[in-house]
Amino acid sequence: MLLILVLVVWGIIGYRIIGAISPSETPENLPVTDVDFRPEPVKQQARFKLHDYPRDPFLGGYVVKPVTKPQRSVKKKPEISWPAIRYSGFVSGTQSGENIYFIYINSRQYLLKPGIEAEGIKLIKGNPTSVILRFKGQNQTFLRKE
Repeated sequence: MLLILVLVVWGIIGYRIIGAISPSETPENLPVTDVDFRPEPVKQQARFKLHDYPRDPFLGGYVVKPVTKPQRSVKKKPEISWPAIRYSGFVSGTQSGENIYFIYINSRQYLLKPGIEAEGIKLIKGNPTSVILRFKGQNQTFLRKE
């Protein structure tokens, strides 16, 4: 019984595939018609203008436009190119309590305390992992590199 049902289902599938591949009407049997295509002329569309009504149609109140302030021009700070800087560590002072930081500027080593300047670069503050340096009015943080 099951075998007969499977054969019937596969027979229907096969019949539909063969019917789709080879249609019964061939192109010779189809009637030939001449098609005359003429596009319709484009009509001028009516123009309209939307009016700006200050009244809100849903709430019934009047819409108050916010007063815009004139924009101030934001001056960009000029881009400053920093010299090659590397923070390599520090030594804690035992007597004075101040730390001395080892900073390489353009491959030259400097020993700096907070507030001391070398080659135009001033040490603002530091800790064991990073230092903050100022150059031409801009501050930048440098991390410790071994």
